Amino acid sequence: MSSSGCWNGPGRLPRNILTVGFPPKELNPNRHVHWSKKEKARKAYTKEVWASALAAKIEAPGTDRILLRLHFYPPSTHRRKADDDNLVASFKHGRDGLATALKVDDQCFRSEPILYAPGLAGKHGKLVIEVFPYPS
Repeated sequence: MSSSGCWNGPGRLPRNILTVGFPPKELNPNRHVHWSKKEKARKAYTKEVWASALAAKIEAPGTDRILLRLHFYPPSTHRRKADDDNLVASFKHGRDGLATALKVDDQCFRSEPILYAPGLAGKHGKLVIEVFPYPS
């Protein structure tokens, strides 16, 4: 990471699309689960997003702020009506893994959640992340 925390070189559009699993239900801020289950889910999801970003060779745009367009495809078993602020909060640890993979401070990220109907991506759902320079 450079001194600004977000700058990774000359500005250019990176390979910017990453698909990962839907955030685990244990990470939803409205769920009350035992701390050890939550910690296990946190570690696993952080590592999943980090490893997926490295494997996909996602690059940080060379800007001070980074737009994360988050396409949430809830699992078909998702019965409760989801709201976008809880989904973004559920992704918090995935965001940390993405920041580590991109070698940026996660304070650079600005999130734009997009929520789709449950079941569109099958039984387990998915999260599609697009990484862009934040528009001025």
